[in-house]
Amino acid sequence: DTQTIISTTDLQGNITYANPYFVEVSGFTEDELMGAPQNILRHPDMPKGVFWLFWKTLQQGRPMVAFVKNRSAAGRWSWVLAAAVPLQDGYLSICIKPTTISGSATRGCRPATCSAVR
Repeated sequence: DTQTIISTTDLQGNITYANPYFVEVSGFTEDELMGAPQNILRHPDMPKGVFWLFWKTLQQGRPMVAFVKNRSAAGRWSWVLAAAVPLQDGYLSICIKPTTISGSATRGCRPATCSAVR
């Protein structure tokens, strides 16, 4: 899968743009996504601290990159490599689905035990 998932949010993290592939992969309609918080896609396995660090870094005006486990509207999950950068009026996120992820980096990843994101 070589397509790119692109979205923008306002300064509060609410989605203001989602490219067609983002809409397709998310399983939500474009209408459901517009204005929704970006964390609508957060999989419960992902530690909240990862997103705290993501937003804190962006709010300091710095870019951030991390592997993120997302959940679709249908409950399916997938890993993406997410890169986000601050914009003047929000944030730009560009994600790709990695072809492989090291098993040691993601195996058994649970909110309290995921060493890959500490």
